[in-house]
Amino acid sequence: MSPIPSPAAQARIAKLVQALKKLKPWKRSARGENGDLFAMDTWRETWDWGPKGGCGSVACIAGTAQVVLDDSKEQKGIPVTHVAELLELSKAEANELFVPTSIDLNSVTKSMAIKVLQHYAKTGEVNWSICNG
Repeated sequence: MSPIPSPAAQARIAKLVQALKKLKPWKRSARGENGDLFAMDTWRETWDWGPKGGCGSVACIAGTAQVVLDDSKEQKGIPVTHVAELLELSKAEANELFVPTSIDLNSVTKSMAIKVLQHYAKTGEVNWSICNG
């Protein structure tokens, strides 16, 4: 377990949580639906968020973070390794947060993702088992 993230990392996590809260759940039947969608088992399909956001693509935690934490004018998304650095995740923690092996990706809801992110911000621990109760 890592130390509790710094205030700067906690602010980035809060920004990511706010973005996740705005995403709609994605259902397999919703392909082509406009709007920002969340699905842990699907990587962001396009990068054309632009200044207003809303490309209509599907994103997991990492895909959302790549766009939300990108402060560049181009907003094309930052590398996932940089996302991990910004959130102060070790490589193992980043893997467990972005592609967890302890839980079925298809079962992860945005509420679960938010809960795990908030838990990490408070404790420094990426733990999907907190969603089992």
